[in-house]
Amino acid sequence: MTTLQRNKPALIRCGVASFICAIGIIALSGISDGPLYLVLGGLTFITVSPFLFSRIDLLKPIYWLSVGFFLHICVRAWLIALEWGLLRLSSPYLSYRMALDLVLPGALIAGIGFICFMLGYFLPFPKDLGALLRKKTSLILLPNRRTIILLFIIWSVGWIFRIGSILQGGSSFWLNVIRSAYIQPDVVVIGPLELLASIRRIGFVGLWGFYFQRTNRSVRLSVLCYVMLYIEMLFGIASGLKQFIIEPILAVAIAYAIGRPGARIRFRLIAFAGVIFLLALIWVREYRTQALNLGWNATRGEVLREVLLNGWRDLHLNLQGILEELANRLVFDNLLLVLAYVPEPIPFAYGGTFLPQMLTSLIPQLLWRGRSSLGRNFFAELSGPYVGGTAPTLIGDLYFNFGIVGVFVGMLAVGLIMRTLYEWLASCRRVGIGGVIVFGVLLLRWFDVVGLGMINVLYPLVRELPIALVVVWLIRDKRSRTSINPGLVSEELR
Repeated sequence: MTTLQRNKPALIRCGVASFICAIGIIALSGISDGPLYLVLGGLTFITVSPFLFSRIDLLKPIYWLSVGFFLHICVRAWLIALEWGLLRLSSPYLSYRMALDLVLPGALIAGIGFICFMLGYFLPFPKDLGALLRKKTSLILLPNRRTIILLFIIWSVGWIFRIGSILQGGSSFWLNVIRSAYIQPDVVVIGPLELLASIRRIGFVGLWGFYFQRTNRSVRLSVLCYVMLYIEMLFGIASGLKQFIIEPILAVAIAYAIGRPGARIRFRLIAFAGVIFLLALIWVREYRTQALNLGWNATRGEVLREVLLNGWRDLHLNLQGILEELANRLVFDNLLLVLAYVPEPIPFAYGGTFLPQMLTSLIPQLLWRGRSSLGRNFFAELSGPYVGGTAPTLIGDLYFNFGIVGVFVGMLAVGLIMRTLYEWLASCRRVGIGGVIVFGVLLLRWFDVVGLGMINVLYPLVRELPIALVVVWLIRDKRSRTSINPGLVSEELR
């Protein structure tokens, strides 16, 4: 019995339920809005459909893209269509009337893009090709003392580079990042030290992967993993940046999928991750407010003290505004902006938003300081160089460059790229997990790619991926170049 046959009853029930809900909304709102709600209902069903076909595997990119499309596209589109009262549009250049008129074509284009991604992702993949790539690269790591020590050294070296990048930015670097996001958003760039600091993810994901993989865990390994987690979390809390708080939790979730292939995701883990995410939003909201209120001359210590002493007084406001914060972090509006202004009055970019950065990304910014301004930016062309905001979404970026053809071809290519990398690095995780660690690092960079842009798909491939491959290749188990006994994966730590 195939996977589709096993899940056919659940699929039919969900389809019928979606149809009934759409008909009910149409009946309540009027026939004129019927096509919009039918399209949104169909798009919602398509984006959640991957979760109905098989057991959830966090290492498969299809689930990450599905969640991104559901949140950024479906949820935001429903909120705009239903005229939710707490909604704030992302730009003064998009009126609510314009947004309502563009929701239907935006949802159609997004749905086409997601279907093209699934076509590229689910195309038959030659398994011999994946086996050949794994054999040639030999990225096998075994959970022995040598590998664990080397992974901890890699994590420590990455933190040295990370501290160096912070010191390079000055004592108020993270506060300046927060304020710059609202005042001068183009002054913050990722330097070479921060790029080298990305190797810490290899050590973190690798050690936690071994932690979950082992049946009889060593006390030393357990202490080591939790110390690293606490350090990462404390740094995220002190920085006041949401991505640094959430990233360690995502890394542990990915490591769980690496170390326990085929295991069910426990509800308590999902609940814990959800609580951490909500607390992170509340903390970042209050941290950002205090950082902006205290002014540019305030130190990070003063901001932390103000949050701890006075932040609790505004906690009820944070709790009341948490739904608003969540809803207004979704960026479907940016796709609507692209549809409103491209190709007239803003012409197609024809690769201008990501090809220049791709061609020059390997040149250090110390040698070429103007490199980050080479590519075209939709928001800068719309309203000037200090507009702020996020990327025009993955679908919007492809449309801005090549129109509807770009959405077709681009999303098909994204599906092919992610499936190929998965088959190469992650499909054989039971025999050493070196390649899976590299793929896990990529997933950390792709977890919100739907709300960003095409450059965020390609940048990790030319920057983090080569570094991770070289690092894992250098510490690989050299005895396993041709073959290895899968039973060695559970070898005890001596």
